[in-house]
Amino acid sequence: MVCDDDILRNNAIMMTFLGQVFSCSIISNFADCFGRKPVMVICNVVFVISAYLLAWTPNYIFLVIVRFFVGIGMGGQIISTFTIGVEIVGPSKRRFTGVVSNLGWCLGILIVAALAYYIRTWRYLHLAAAVLTSYQLFYFLMLPESPRWLLTRGQLDKARKLIKRAADVNKTIISDDILSKLRAPEKLATAKFWKLCSTKKLTARTLTIYFVWFSVSVTYFGIMLNLEILVGNIYLNLSLTAIIEAVCYTFVTFLIETSGRKKLICGCYFLQILSLIAVIIIHLYVPPDLNWLMTVFTLIGQCGTICSFAIVWLWTSELFPTELRNVGTGSGSALARAGALVAPYLELLSKLVPGKFKEVSPFLFFGIICMVALVLIICVLPETNKQKLPDTVDDAERVEPGSGETRDNIMTGKDEMIEMLSTDSKC
Repeated sequence: MVCDDDILRNNAIMMTFLGQVFSCSIISNFADCFGRKPVMVICNVVFVISAYLLAWTPNYIFLVIVRFFVGIGMGGQIISTFTIGVEIVGPSKRRFTGVVSNLGWCLGILIVAALAYYIRTWRYLHLAAAVLTSYQLFYFLMLPESPRWLLTRGQLDKARKLIKRAADVNKTIISDDILSKLRAPEKLATAKFWKLCSTKKLTARTLTIYFVWFSVSVTYFGIMLNLEILVGNIYLNLSLTAIIEAVCYTFVTFLIETSGRKKLICGCYFLQILSLIAVIIIHLYVPPDLNWLMTVFTLIGQCGTICSFAIVWLWTSELFPTELRNVGTGSGSALARAGALVAPYLELLSKLVPGKFKEVSPFLFFGIICMVALVLIICVLPETNKQKLPDTVDDAERVEPGSGETRDNIMTGKDEMIEMLSTDSKC
């Protein structure tokens, strides 16, 4: 539609990111107020309709508007669906709903690469992608509301019905004693964005996790946009990207339970920092015939950022209480989209930095960002591995920095019950 006009093309891409920022930061709060499922259903409808409209776009203005709504639908459905997944399983199964679910993203990349290889007309390509997303219109028949959210809202009968249904499906017997432990909170939860910073401890953790989201995103997209060395067949490169991401997600899935969230993400950040330092040294001091080493270390750094992305998704959902989980995860994701918006402009740093550091200045910036994030993670964020999900701000306050132990680390009735159901659950 715009031929070789890079500015118009990039603006259209950025409109999708802007839609995601709006959805993750604003609409995600609705899921804490009105439920995860209603927001998911509405965003699914918006996304599918927008996907079909892209195929029949009459002009550029209509295109960017529709892409903005694509971003809105995408951001809302991802956050709501992810939160439901984390909240309907016990601690031992969160890695499957929180990490393994990312393999769906990798599968989508592979499908897009295959479709684009055989369908060279962009309108038909959009139409094919829209057809493959149509099943989302029927998600309301498959996914339940989050029992945790129902409990924080005092809807005890609906929560018990969902628990009994899950027990029947998984052929698990839930005793009346466990069901009797389900209690609505004395003070019903009120989802308000400002409660993310209602205490000093929660404020520090919120700002830290926001910076982690931003640092991971700006480093990931910044490296990719500055990696001019990787050239070749676009379809093959896209497929290889999906394969590399799938390997990283599998790696995280196997290690996140044994090593914990904090140790693993610290190791990933350390790997990113070492790789960025190596890229800078190679670019400045290594002969040109060994520049292939720069590509190798850049890809190693990318693996670190991909693993960090997978961990921070799960970690954020475990840090914030049920009454703020969706808006906390959504606003964190919005900061990641902001990082994606900033990344393309970091190449302007090379015009401001004199001397031999001119071309490596973006990588130097990424390294500093990662170092600051690593220090904040070590000093501020607690371990949440195998811990019960907090339901209120007071619960979140009890998670202590360091080991992840709580001052009252005893499973509540719903934690015990959900863990029983998810031990041999049929996904």
